[in-house]
Amino acid sequence: MQQPVRAYIFGSVLSIDFTSSQPAATITIENKLTGEVVYMEVCNVKSTSIDMSMYATDDGDTYIIDIKTASWERTGEFCL
Repeated sequence: MQQPVRAYIFGSVLSIDFTSSQPAATITIENKLTGEVVYMEVCNVKSTSIDMSMYATDDGDTYIIDIKTASWERTGEFCL
């Protein structure tokens, strides 16, 4: 079964690709340690890139990404 979304991190850039057309997806990125939401976007395109360099610290923080539409939700973690 194909996943509806794929996310990749290269350096400090997070790329998100939707494998099927979605009417709107809400992308939320939260610092796992502090609980602070550092990024939120309603995305209406097949792919987007997020430059995480302004959120990254020298401590190598862990982030939780949540991508949600009306019909599905996916959550994951990544480190910078």
